[in-house]
Amino acid sequence: LTLAVEVAPTPTAKDYAKIPVKRKPRSADASALDKRLQELRESHARLEVAPEDAVAATHFAVIDYAASRDGKPLANAKGTSELVDMSAEQSVEGLTAGLLGLKRGESRTLKVKLGGKDADLSVTLTEIKTKILPPVDAEFAKDMGFETLDELKAKLKEILDREVAQESDADASRQIEQALVKANKFALPPSMVERQLQDMLERFQRQLGSVKLPEKSVSDLNDKMRTAAEDSVRLSFVLGAIAEKEKIAATDAEIAAELEAGLKDAESEEKKKELRELFERRKDQIAHMLRERKVMAFLRDKAAYTDA
Repeated sequence: LTLAVEVAPTPTAKDYAKIPVKRKPRSADASALDKRLQELRESHARLEVAPEDAVAATHFAVIDYAASRDGKPLANAKGTSELVDMSAEQSVEGLTAGLLGLKRGESRTLKVKLGGKDADLSVTLTEIKTKILPPVDAEFAKDMGFETLDELKAKLKEILDREVAQESDADASRQIEQALVKANKFALPPSMVERQLQDMLERFQRQLGSVKLPEKSVSDLNDKMRTAAEDSVRLSFVLGAIAEKEKIAATDAEIAAELEAGLKDAESEEKKKELRELFERRKDQIAHMLRERKVMAFLRDKAAYTDA
């Protein structure tokens, strides 16, 4: 009788000190702040009746409409007071182009595509509106809950800097992970790779919802994801080896802090109870996750950075 037994590898992590990393900026520049201010203005814009008589590309058109095909009305394709942003892409091909130049009270039949098929759309323009953006001034800042415009800008800069720093760290982590996988080659337990691959495929299928992929697409996806699954398993072993060598571990206090952070977002006492029970059941997995997070922070601190 011959038994084949898988043995988990015990790699000695190599080349993990001073990994070369091209670091992205860790603070937002002036253009990012200007863009965020513009987004804030857009979110607080209002629509007013336009002084112009005819619809232009910068307007919002208010229309009554009814669609037909071959002279027969289409079901569920009729409405009133529909607001059309003339500057935005529309799901009805030909709509905005057909509305250009139309005056208040005028009617027109447009040649459009509905569901990829030709159709006639009878429209009547009932109003033309224009978007009014609030000026970026002290009054705007007060509407946002700040005493001065400088305070508003300072808060936005703080948020942007945090987002940029997080993205910079995430990008550095990706480069470090790629370097570790490339530098550490060893045989992997096939069953672990298969489990990881199946987990990845199941997550992808959940994202698709009810969409069913053809068998050929599933096979191609399986092949493409296998390398990623192997890299993920390899990286887990390498990070574990680094943690052992550098004596990095998650403390009880860190696990408790992770739980407290989750409890803050819990909406009810019942949810908090469920979360506590989940943490108790998965304490080892959570400790493992925190340890890997600490190892990545350690590797980022030790990396050799150059500007991207």
